Amino acid sequence: MIRFCLFVECLCRELPVSLVATDTSAVKSLGLLFSVLYCQSIIYSVTPVLSSISDMKKEPKRRAVFFDRDGVILKPMVMDGKPRPPHSVAEYKALSGILPGAKEAVEKVRVLGFLAILASNQPDIAYGVISKNEWQWIQGQIKDIPFDDVFICFHRRDDGCDCKKPKPGLLFEAAKKWNIDLTKSFMVGDTDRDVGAAKAANCKTILLHNSYNKGIAADVRITRLSRLPSLLLN
Repeated sequence: MIRFCLFVECLCRELPVSLVATDTSAVKSLGLLFSVLYCQSIIYSVTPVLSSISDMKKEPKRRAVFFDRDGVILKPMVMDGKPRPPHSVAEYKALSGILPGAKEAVEKVRVLGFLAILASNQPDIAYGVISKNEWQWIQGQIKDIPFDDVFICFHRRDDGCDCKKPKPGLLFEAAKKWNIDLTKSFMVGDTDRDVGAAKAANCKTILLHNSYNKGIAADVRITRLSRLPSLLLN
């Protein structure tokens, strides 16, 4: 629009004053020309906006595989029949660690065209059972696993948040950020909280088998992460 106004200004400067004042047909012709140019300038300015809106509408939704951390990526510590994450670097080194096949499973998921997203409850800093520095050290051990994104809930059970599994807030947040079709996505977990979050978000549920989750129902149960890629192809 600015270019159009500058063009009109320059054109008028070049016209003889006598012509504009006396030649009615010339004035009418100029008026028609300006009208055409004005309409074209509007079309040119609006077209990129309409094209951008059209592209946004056509952008296909993506599929994702959500992974829990403890019990799926990291070996869980089972105490009195219940899993928990390590509460210190020393515990991690002695009793936990990255589960076999975790990195390879995430890599293959991405090769298949899925986003690989970590979605985990991590309230232990808030509960005071692990320091922030030690938690960050443990979390840093998975830095070489190529997740596309990480979503973590640090809240306690009674904080009333929407992101703590079994609520689906983490999955909804990821879906909004990455344009994910949750109905065509999967949640890989090891507890009823993971299954509950997936069902609330309309994701398919995949349970990694362990002694403490025998009574939990899921869409699919696997005994090792290496089976995951073949499930996604079906």
